[in-house]
Amino acid sequence: MKLKVIEACKNDIHNVFNLSNDPIVRKNSLNSKIIDWNDHIIWFENKLKKSDSVLYVVKTEKNDFVGNVKFEKKDNSFVIGIQIKAEFRGKGLGSVIIQQATQKFITENKINEVIAYIKVENIASYKIFLKSNYVLQPTIKINDFDCFKMIYKK
Repeated sequence: MKLKVIEACKNDIHNVFNLSNDPIVRKNSLNSKIIDWNDHIIWFENKLKKSDSVLYVVKTEKNDFVGNVKFEKKDNSFVIGIQIKAEFRGKGLGSVIIQQATQKFITENKINEVIAYIKVENIASYKIFLKSNYVLQPTIKINDFDCFKMIYKK
């Protein structure tokens, strides 16, 4: 399946909101609370205009929404987050999406390093990031969750 990774636009707000509240996405997130629509509107609009973050959407050749990937500046690094719709999970697309989005982000923003934080119980994401050439670092605690820290270096 051929995928395209493009910057999100206003028309993507509902797809990103619905996916963000998917039970599996919430379970694997470092913030597991359900997202309120009004909070999402503010967050989404800020993502579209901030220079310290980028939100990509992933679509099929037929323009079907597959998921989204965000890069947010934390301290002096950029952190990646990925969400994939249920019907596209388990098809081997995760590593393809991460690789395409990471390369696009690094190239367009002249960044040399990206960090991923993954809950230790989320073994599927851990394996996908390993397959995407992210390197495991010492485990850390974020929001009371034990997390893998993984780094991609150009």
